Amino acid sequence: MIYERLEPLITKTSSLDPKPRIKGVTWVRPEVVCQVKFLEWTKDGSLRAPVFVGLRDDKSPQDVTREEAKKAVEPADPEEMSEPEIEVVEESRPEPSARLDLSGKEVTVEVDGHRLKFSNLEAIFIGALHADHIADYYNYFMLASMENSEGDELPDGPLTVYGPGPAGALPPPAVSPATTIAPANPTPGIKELTHRLTQGYAYSSNIFIREQNTRPITEFTQGVKEIKVPNVGANPLNNRAPNMKPFQIYEDDRVKVPA
Repeated sequence: MIYERLEPLITKTSSLDPKPRIKGVTWVRPEVVCQVKFLEWTKDGSLRAPVFVGLRDDKSPQDVTREEAKKAVEPADPEEMSEPEIEVVEESRPEPSARLDLSGKEVTVEVDGHRLKFSNLEAIFIGALHADHIADYYNYFMLASMENSEGDELPDGPLTVYGPGPAGALPPPAVSPATTIAPANPTPGIKELTHRLTQGYAYSSNIFIREQNTRPITEFTQGVKEIKVPNVGANPLNNRAPNMKPFQIYEDDRVKVPA
């Protein structure tokens, strides 16, 4: 597990120079390589919107270098260009699955040109309520409610979802004063977030019910559960990510899911 790999590498000091101004961080020695995808490099050399992909045991830290964007090739002089030779090659690639088949609890997706088949889907796990983590979240409920329009067998009941609860408070702003969005409840958990999305999509859902005979989307949103974090001293103001061992949030006869 990732925690077991990183725990022996924990250190009090950062190996980065200059040290990033980040609160609530656990530093580790740079002895493990991971792969991330991100939007772009910032001016100060940080990653914008990074997303963890996985560990790379095939790489050593000494092999890692910063990837730079390739410069555009300058166009050649039209007078020196000859007619290009064009070869048409028909590439046979499987079409990725267009939608999640919730009725059969099975889905095939394409990742980096490889088709991966997942079957017996039982639950959705949301690791964080940041926008890049939940951009497609509500689509699962929308698609489940639309299955009825094609005569497919519907899921037996609500979709099971596990996600974070309310944060409880916002961290101090880097620059004051700072605007707070939805000040009455600025840190909703997965349950409240799902409820607000249902309200926001109310017009579309009501139109689908009347014109396409879809089932009410509220029949599928009742299985949303908030993960209860053990008392490890977490504090939304100054200790959002304390050192802790993984704890189990889901288990059936085939799989265990820790967090």
